[in-house]
Parts: sequence; C-alpha cells; structure tokens
Amino acid sequence: MKNYIKLNRKFLNHWLMNDEKANQASAWIVLLCLANYQSGEYRYRGKKIKYNEGTVTVGIRNIGTRLQWSPSKVQNYLKELENDGMIERIRTCEAAGPVHIIIKNWKTFQYLKPPMKPQMKPQTTTTKKYKEVKEPVLLERKEKNSKFNFRKSMIGLGFEETLVDAHIKIRRSRKAPLSEIAFNGLINQINKSKRNKNWILKTMCENGWRSYKDAWVNTDVRNKLTF
Repeated sequence: MKNYIKLNRKFLNHWLMNDEKANQASAWIVLLCLANYQSGEYRYRGKKIKYNEGTVTVGIRNIGTRLQWSPSKVQNYLKELENDGMIERIRTCEAAGPVHIIIKNWKTFQYLKPPMKPQMKPQTTTTKKYKEVKEPVLLERKEKNSKFNFRKSMIGLGFEETLVDAHIKIRRSRKAPLSEIAFNGLINQINKSKRNKNWILKTMCENGWRSYKDAWVNTDVRNKLTF
C-alpha cells in the first residue's frame, strides 16, 4: 500500500529500542518509511538506474537532514545495521554513483498482496450424498441450503429419525432454539465424544437433555445404557 508500512510489535523488544539507543529506533522507522513500496527507476547522469521495492534511494545527507544527524553518524548507524544483517548497501554504477540501501526481508513483512482465494464451484441442485463411515466418526454437516432445517440436517448426518424427533420434542418443550447455530453447537459437543452418535442422542432423550457432555454420563448410567 502506498502510504503505509507494516511494523511488527516484536520490534519493541529489539536492541534498537534500548533506552540508550532510542534515536536509532526512530532512524530505523524513518528508513522503513523512505523505502520504496514498489519497483521503479530513475536517471543518474544519463544512465537509467533501477530499484526494487524495499530500497531506499535517497542519499546520506537526505537521511541525516531528516534525523538531524551528521553524515558520519548516519554512516556509522548504517554500518551497524549492515553488520546486524538488517540492510545491505549496493553501489548502483560508478565509484561515485548513488548507493542504494536495501531493507532485508522487506517482502516477508511488507508484501501486501492478498493470497488468491480459491474459486467457488457453482451451486447445483443435485442432492449431496454422505458416505457411511465406521464409528468413531467426525460428523460433517451438509452444506447450508436456502433455508436451514434442524431435523433434516440431523438425519442427513446419520441420526435415526425416531431419536431426532424425540430430541426436537424435548427442545421445543424447553423452548430451546432449532437454529443453525444451535445445531452447530450440538454437533460440536457430540464430535468431542468417541461414543456412537445415536447412543449419545438416545442418552440425551432418556435424560431430557437438550445438549450433551461426556462428564454428564456417570458410570452407572453408562453400564445400563446400550445401543
């Protein structure tokens, strides 16, 4: 993005942020702001000079003016950054030509192009079939139709109709919602258990539960109930 840079909060723990080097931390932020956000080129004494994103193309005096530092202080600071592997200085052409300051790992922290999103397949009216799998099973919900149906969604996951109807009757008597959010919450609770899903639903119905947790099933109940 043109007018913004990314700055990791870990920078607050960097050696540049030590009390005695607070000015150096400010200088580093200035360098990040001076770095070009995209590739480009300019002319120097009739020669075309190219640069990549993350490159500072202004001179030492320009940086010193912004920081109110002498050129020698800027040089020493850049040398320290270079020794620490944070920047690289490259002379572009002749001996007296401009020196570019390249910010290391610029693309890692500043590359802002979002990843390509996978294209969604066009929706069809074909009814999806669910494969039968052995227990224990991680339940998967059907893709959302135009109008959510709690009963059909439960049956579609392999729950027995009689148990589903009994469970819905309990939810209605307790004024518990039959929304998609409530459905997802119930399925997530059942997914956490390694027991048979129909055994769980039967246990819920026999105890009048609208939700389920393994901790609620004590040893005596577990020995008596079979499915």
